[in-house]
Amino acid sequence: MAATLGNQGLQCATTLVVVDTSEFAKPVGTPATVRATVTCVVNLSDVAIPGLLGTLPITETMTSPLDTYRGR
Repeated sequence: MAATLGNQGLQCATTLVVVDTSEFAKPVGTPATVRATVTCVVNLSDVAIPGLLGTLPITETMTSPLDTYRGR
């Protein structure tokens, strides 16, 4: 994951990944998803604009469907 963020030009001071698999508990035949949220905290001092201080959290969430008839 660090390499992927680095390839996007982001150098995270801290990184948090939260994966929500709670919908695996839904009955077979019911649509369900898995959700992953990644937060990258960027130091503003690393930005090419002089005088910026502090940090900026960048958060993105992706959702992927589970196979409806997959055994859970």
